[in-house]
This record gives sequence, C-alpha cells and structure tokens, in this order.
Amino acid sequence: MDTTNIGQILAMAFRYALRFLISIVVGAAAAITCSLLLPVFSPPQTDRMGYALVYNFDPNHFWWVFVIWSTILPAVALGTYVLIPRLARRVQFLSPLLPHENDAQILQIWRATSDQAHASTPPVFGILRSAIVALTLLVAFVVGHPVTSQHIWFILVAGSLIGSLAPWAIERIVVRLFGNHASARSIRSTLTIIATWLSLPALWYVSHKTAIFVASENTTRSLAWLPLFVVLIPTAALIVFDIRRFFQKQPVAIAALERARIIFLTVPVLLFLFTSHAPGDVNELDVFHHGESLTGAIRWQNGQLPWRDFFFNVGLLPAVIVPRISFELFGTSFWGLVAGTELIFIPLLIVSLYLCSAVLAKKNVAFLIFVALLFFFPQKFLWSFADVLRGDATLFIFRFIPLALLGIPILWFFTKRSWISALVLAASLITSTVLASEMIVYLIAVGLVAVAVDLYDWREGTKPWSLRSLTLRLASCGVLGVIAAGIVLNRAHVLSGFISWWQTFPAGWYLETAVPLNVDPDNYRTPTAILVVTPILVLLVGFFLIWRFRTRKTVSSQDWTVVALALGGALFFRKTTTRPDSHVYQSLIAMMPVLIYVVQRGGELLGELVQPFRSAGSRIRASAWVWLFIGPILLLPGAPLITAINQTVTSLPSRLHTRANAPATVPRLGYYADTAYVNKVAALRTFFKDNIGDKARVYDFSNSSSLYNFLLNQIPTTQFSYAVQSATAKSQAQVIDSMRQQRPEVVVYASAGGLNEWDQVENAVRHYDISEYILRNYSPWIEYLGETMLIRNDLAPGEGIALTAPARVTASEAQRMLRNSFDASTAESVVTCEWGHAGQFMPTRPDGAGTPITRTEVTGVLTLHGWTPSLGKNPTTIVVSQNGTVIYVGTTTEPRSDLGISSLVSGPKPGFQFEIPLTTQDATDSKIAIFAVQDNALLPLTRKFGKAPLLTSLTVNGVDMKVVSPAAGQVTGEFDPPKIIPSENGKVVIGLSGESKYLTLLNFPTNFRDYSWIVLHSQSGFSENKYLLYDVSLDAKRAIAFDTAQGRHVGGAQVASCPTWFGWETQTILLQSDAPLGDTSVALVQTGKNP
Repeated sequence: MDTTNIGQILAMAFRYALRFLISIVVGAAAAITCSLLLPVFSPPQTDRMGYALVYNFDPNHFWWVFVIWSTILPAVALGTYVLIPRLARRVQFLSPLLPHENDAQILQIWRATSDQAHASTPPVFGILRSAIVALTLLVAFVVGHPVTSQHIWFILVAGSLIGSLAPWAIERIVVRLFGNHASARSIRSTLTIIATWLSLPALWYVSHKTAIFVASENTTRSLAWLPLFVVLIPTAALIVFDIRRFFQKQPVAIAALERARIIFLTVPVLLFLFTSHAPGDVNELDVFHHGESLTGAIRWQNGQLPWRDFFFNVGLLPAVIVPRISFELFGTSFWGLVAGTELIFIPLLIVSLYLCSAVLAKKNVAFLIFVALLFFFPQKFLWSFADVLRGDATLFIFRFIPLALLGIPILWFFTKRSWISALVLAASLITSTVLASEMIVYLIAVGLVAVAVDLYDWREGTKPWSLRSLTLRLASCGVLGVIAAGIVLNRAHVLSGFISWWQTFPAGWYLETAVPLNVDPDNYRTPTAILVVTPILVLLVGFFLIWRFRTRKTVSSQDWTVVALALGGALFFRKTTTRPDSHVYQSLIAMMPVLIYVVQRGGELLGELVQPFRSAGSRIRASAWVWLFIGPILLLPGAPLITAINQTVTSLPSRLHTRANAPATVPRLGYYADTAYVNKVAALRTFFKDNIGDKARVYDFSNSSSLYNFLLNQIPTTQFSYAVQSATAKSQAQVIDSMRQQRPEVVVYASAGGLNEWDQVENAVRHYDISEYILRNYSPWIEYLGETMLIRNDLAPGEGIALTAPARVTASEAQRMLRNSFDASTAESVVTCEWGHAGQFMPTRPDGAGTPITRTEVTGVLTLHGWTPSLGKNPTTIVVSQNGTVIYVGTTTEPRSDLGISSLVSGPKPGFQFEIPLTTQDATDSKIAIFAVQDNALLPLTRKFGKAPLLTSLTVNGVDMKVVSPAAGQVTGEFDPPKIIPSENGKVVIGLSGESKYLTLLNFPTNFRDYSWIVLHSQSGFSENKYLLYDVSLDAKRAIAFDTAQGRHVGGAQVASCPTWFGWETQTILLQSDAPLGDTSVALVQTGKNP
C-alpha cells in the first residue's frame, strides 16, 4: 500500500472518529442531564426491614441511573451520529465531518489486504502444543510427588523440551523413512493426542497424593478428593473417540482435534493444578458468612431437606451443595469447608471462566495465551481479584461456576439452532437458577436475545413465528424444563418450600440489603474502578451491535452469545447497584467472559487496522501479532510477571502437601490456628452443658451461626437458619411461634464477634417482633466470653437450670445492660436504637387510637457538677431536689483527679455531672439541694459559694427517706453552684457540644413497658424531623431514635423492640426533636402480638 492511500485512509478514519466522539459527548451529556433530573423516591410500603426503610433511601435510584446511561447515551449518540452529516451541510464549521465521495473506494483499498493467515502454520506451533501437554504431565508429577524447589525449573523446562521435541523427531524420522505423505505428517499430532489421554489420570494421581501432615498427631492424612471412576469413564470415552478419528486418516481433522484437546482439556487441567491449594492451619472464621455455608451443610447432613426444612440466602450451590461435598471429602469442619473451596471449587471457577472464554475465542491462539496467563496468576492481575479468589466469605464466588459455563450451551444454541441445543440450553438455565437464584436474569436475557435474533433474521426472510424460530424452540423447551423441574422438586418433597423460599428471599431481598455507595467509608469503600466495568462493557456491546446493524455486517453466534451474557450481566448489575460494597466483585465475575470477548474483539479490530503493514504471505494473523505485543504490555503493569511466575512455580510441590500445626481440639473447627477462639468454643460448650444441660436449647439472636448452629450444634428449629433471614413480619411470626413451642432456655442477644447490626441497622430494629418477644420473655443473665445471654423469665438456679448455674445479674445491672442495648464496651460508646424512618413505611404499624400521652415543653436545663465519695463496687446514688421535690436520681460516674485528696477517701469515680430538664418558669438555683444515698438515708452535699435549702426528708421513687447530718470529720462531697440555662425560641442547649434542640417532657403511664409502639400524628403534616426518646439523664446511650419525613402525617417506632425501653428508670421521658412539634400528638399503642 502506497503512502498516498495510507494518508487518505488516516484522514477518513480521523473524520469518522471525530464524528463518533462528538456523538458520544452529546449522548453522555443527555445521560448526565437525565440522571440529575431523575427524582429520588422513598422506599415502598413494606415490612422488609433494612437500611432503605430506616434511612429513607431509594433502593432503585442507582439502578435507574445505570438504565439511563445504558439506553439514553447510545440512543442519543446514534441519533447525533446520523444527524451530523445533515447539520454539517448547513453549519459551516461542521463541514469537515461530511463524508467524501471516495470514502467507499478508500475503505475498499483498506480491506483489500486480507487478514487470512497462510494455509500452513509454522512447525514451532505444533512443537509448542506438545510442550503444553508435557508440561501438564510434569506439573502433575511435581505436585503429586514433591521435589526440592531448586530442581523444579530444571524438571519442567527440560522435561517440556524433551516431551515437545520427541514427537516432532519421531515424525521427522517417519517422514524420512516412508515419505512425506499425509499419515506421516500427522504422527506428531497423533502422539500428542495420545499423551492427552493421561491428563485426567494425572489429575487423579495428584488427588491420590494430596495430603496434610498433622503435627499434633505426627501422622499424615490423605486428602484424596477425586474418585477413580470420575476419571476412567471420560478417559475411556476420549480414547474410543480418538481411535475412530485416527482410522479416518485425515491430517487436517487430527490437527484440529489436537488443538481443541489442548485448549479444552490440557490447559484446564494445568490451570486447575496451578490454582488448587490445600490449606494448612486455618483461622479468621466469619461467624456469620461462613455460617451460611456451614449451617446449610450440617442441616442437610442431619437429614433436613433444603427449602422444605431450612432456607438459605445465597443459593443452593454455595450454601448447601459446596459445603456438603467439602464435608464428605475432608470432614465435617470449618477446615473441611476451606479445604473444599480452595482445593476444588475456586479452581473450578477459574477453569470454568477460562473454558467459556476459550469457546468464544478458540480461533485466536495468541489471545488465549494471554487469557491463560491471566488465569494462571490471578493473584497479580484483575485488580483485587486475588482477594476474591482466595475465598472472600462474603461473596461465595463459587456460586458462579454454572454461570461461567453458561456461555457454552448459549453459543451451541445460537450456532446449531436445533431442538436438542434448545433443550440443553433450557435445562442449563433452569438448573443454574435452581442452584443460584440470581441466575434467573440470564434466563430472561437469553430469551430476549432469542427474540432479537429472530427479528434480525426476519429481514432475511425467516419469519419469527415459523417452526425454525429460536424463540419458539427455546420457549417450548423452557416450559418443558420448568415442568420437569417442578416434578423433580415435588418428588423430593421440596416444591412448596421452594416456592415459599422464592417469595421470602429473592423476590424482595434487595429491599433488605440496599445501601448507598460508601455506606461505611471508614471500614470499606466501594471499589469504583470495578463498579464501572459492567456499565462500560454493556455500552461497548451495545455500540458493537449498532455498528454491525448499520454496516449490515453479519452478527456471529459468538456475538449473540456475548450479547446475551452482557444483557444478563446488566440485569445482574441491579444487585450491585442496590448493594455497591464488596459485592461489586460478583458483577466482575459475572461479566468476565464478556470482558474477555470485548478485549479479544478489540484486538481483532487493531489487527484489521495494522493488516496493511503485515508481510505478504505471513503465516500468523495480524490480530495474533497484536496480542503478542499488547499482551505483555497489559500484564506487566499489574505485577512483575517473572516474579509472579517464579513464586507460583516454586510453590507447586507444597501446594497440595501441607502441614497443620494446630490440633483439631474442637473437631468441627478442624485445624484452627486461633487458640483463643478454640478455647472460647470449648468453654462455651462446657458452660452450656454444666448450667442448662445437653438437651437445652439456645436461640442465637446475634447471627453467630458458625458458632451456635454449627460448632455448638444448636440446630435451628424453623426454616430460618439465622436471625438475618427473619426480616419480615411473617417470617418473624414463624420464629416466635417456634420459640413458644420449643421454649429455648437461653437467648444469645448479642455477641462480641457476631453480626449484632449490619448496614447500620441493629438487630433490635431489623428483627423487631422477635426482639420484642425476647425482651418480654427473657431477662439479662450473664455476659460470658463476650456473649450476652438472656435467660427465660421462669428459670433460676435450681429451677429449670443447674443449681450451680450463675444467678441473674442484679436488677440495677440488668437495667444498665438494657439501657445500653447490651453494649458494655466503653463508657464513651454511643448506642441508640435507631428506627429512623422505618415506622412510616411499615404496613404493620398500628394507626388506630392508642393511649394519648400528655406533653409539656421544657423551659430550661439545670446543669449540676460535683462529687461525693464512691468507695464500694457500685457507684453512689445521687438525689437532686427542687423546691423540696425530687427531680432527678443519678449516680457518680466520673474520676476527679482535681480534688487534691486520696482516692482511698474519694473512691475511683466520685464525680457526677447532670443535665436536668426543667418545666417551670420560676426555677432558681437557691432552691436546689443535692444528697448522697448512704445506708438508706440522705446525706446532704455542701454547696460551693452559697447555701442549699435545709430539708428533713424527701420522697425518692415512692420511698420516704430521712435527711441525716454528717458525722464529725465525715467527707460528704460538694457541688458547684447550679447553672440554669433557659430556653431560647423554644430550644434548650443540649450537652457540652452546645447544640440547641426542642425538648418535650412526656408523662408515660406506670405500665408504659406493656406498650409496643409510640405513634405520632400530625394533621398538617410533619416537617423533616429527627427525634430522640430518653429518660431524664439526657444520655444518648439511653435513647431510642426515629424520624419523620416531610409531608407525612403518621410516624413512630416499635419502641418495645429496643432493650432501652425496658431499662429506663423513670416514666418521665423526654422527646428531643430538631424542629417544633406543632400540632403533633403522641400516643402509646399495644399490639398484643408479643405477650
């Protein structure tokens, strides 16, 4: 091609590229505008408790933004691209973008150089194929029969050279002896194919040699994980198939068979060997997320059936099948689960992703080498994909094995278009959906693409309603598949449970789990780079389709397959848009085949661009040359490739021969390295056995399912395996009914390592009815090893539990625990029972008339600061009186190093500071007196700079108490002059922060704890307002919080679900708000659901 033609081609390319870029900018501007104009809605009326209800968060907003960008941008960009030539004829500065008359001729010149490779391929490629087979067998030998690390490279390199050159040498000898005829030229390929027969037996050999040395027992335990029959049957089938091909004596067919066998068998086996890993000591048990798998497997192992007897959140495959297989192969333990995932299922996911990519790009060998390297060393590439592949407990990535393989039957269907392929695809889609519910989006996507293919073919004369219609065939087979699946599930006695499970979880789970971007930035930030992968890929696939349609080029079966996978990934992305935390990696895995195909197509496009510069008659495609140069450039920035390869290769001998130093003290933990946790599990087992007996039941409200359901064998008695699953009124009613029948002796309400709250919603709010039932029927018992336990109200030592069992905590300590929502970590920690906006959206909220509550506006705040000796185990009780009436009872809580006296006299925490709301206008500081309670009497404290009124007695909490004079020389303590801060414009200053809030005093009835809800009504409609309910201490740790939204007329909270409700020491409660209450009325309502 001469220089003139190249200049013309580049000029034309520049014009069209600029036109395309302008179209993209206009489309993006339209998408941005629509996104900004998109209204933000409140969540729907639902009893599915979660972040969306509590924080008035629109769970669908981000999803609709994605839909806007995926549709508006390409639509507007296409329209702009079409309109630009018309505008260019009228607008002078756009005239350079007009098409030229000779564009078609220039394009024809560009296409004149074909990208078809030379008919023959260099011999070195055949030698490399033999080398791959030899390398696979040698890696199996090294992994199965460990050698010293310094010999590994020599064995692999020398052995691969010998194994690759030997078949070639034999072929050369035969050709010299018998001539260069067809059968002689295929000897090397034949020998290589015969060698591939050993691939699966090599995998069995590795399995047979897999072992762990248990140091505590001084024994080696075999971890054989692959049964021999699983290898023999497919190997025998391969041999029979290949022998038939050999007898056909077609060198081209044998060469093609060799390439296919290496791509689809040898390389996957090699990938599996490189990524499989046997764990040694394990640790970092996630008591909730790992418990999802451990609980499902142990319940199935105990004879319970999935769906019928127990539910799960993450799908049948990750929650039941994978852990159960792991248990059967490696023992019923947490170690067994980790061994199964790292030895088998994570490598299977990697192999599945590779296979799908290989099916779509099998003709581009150079690109497949790049893909294989990507999967051989995932720890170094794909951003933070290493963390995902190492088994992030929150992701259950092995659930995507069926999805990774789904591209194969989809491609077969779009290629063959037969009834058999439609039946196989329908079966695959239905099976994938049963194994993991999220896969239903791919069923929808494939169906839509089948319709699109029929409409695309219509222009060529194939009517969509004919018997050859893909839609008809897939729909018919799909209906048959659903019926067959229903029959199978019904025969297994799980069909009704399966339907109930779908209604309970997949149908509305997004409402319970929806959170905004960076919901918890201090602990985890949304990985934005991963988040945008799916939208970008969807747009690229969309633009690719538009380009093929406009240029009237054929859309291949591979293209339609990727369109289906991209559309399914786009629908799956809704899960990511509602929960954009670490779950964005699930979208990355789901879109991995699409990502790889898009990259491959991009390489092919680059190959077409550089094809005029390719040497005439070259045996290598231009696109192959592109990947030979671009592949290393893309790989090297991710990590030092040589270092990554060396680390992986030298670790091969130890990958499946490992050592456990930790003994399996707790069998269900296995070889667990964290001795402290092992001791905790053993101690808890002994504690429950000694105090409540082996047959007693423990209900875990802290979502520590690994600990209680699995390690302590407290199998749940309902379909709901952990509290997280019970987030609707119906599911909670089922749990409560079971608790009434089973009457568990102990409830673990909170756990130091449990999931006591998630997404900033406490369990008390998320599982409102269960929490209220527990708090009414159980009372604080003991905090043991970080586990906060409540005991049934009718039990006591010697009465239903062991005589030697610990007694309940004291009444004052029980109230403290309840007030603080069982948070005893630090005195500074703030725990509020945060109901937020949830009460406004719950259909279970009682809107009927309750018991009206009178309210009085607070006119000021009285601040008191002082000290009195506090020498015993319990703090000293302080009584504050105004005008001879007790207005506050509190305790000493603060250290006072400024007193200048020994702590032996004052005690460690003699100080106090109170903020007491006042409701009278005539309060003066001279009428304030403060007393310390000692020996059931009141000892007056000395006032600095003034005199306190003299009193003889006071009524404290309904008890008359005398005021006594201090003994000679007795240290009583003192207090600073009281400080009264009156309200300004209805607001009073709260706390040291100086914030001003509206305060209203509510006079509750003496039996206020019998009520479940506080309900607020406003005839004129609420303003956006934040409320805090607390007793007179103004302590945020004693608070129940809720909100109202602008314009709504009813709000409130199910206050009886909050431990704080049962911990207040007074019926005089304060309602703090950010805005005036106006015409708001307050009522307490009994529901009668939780006696």
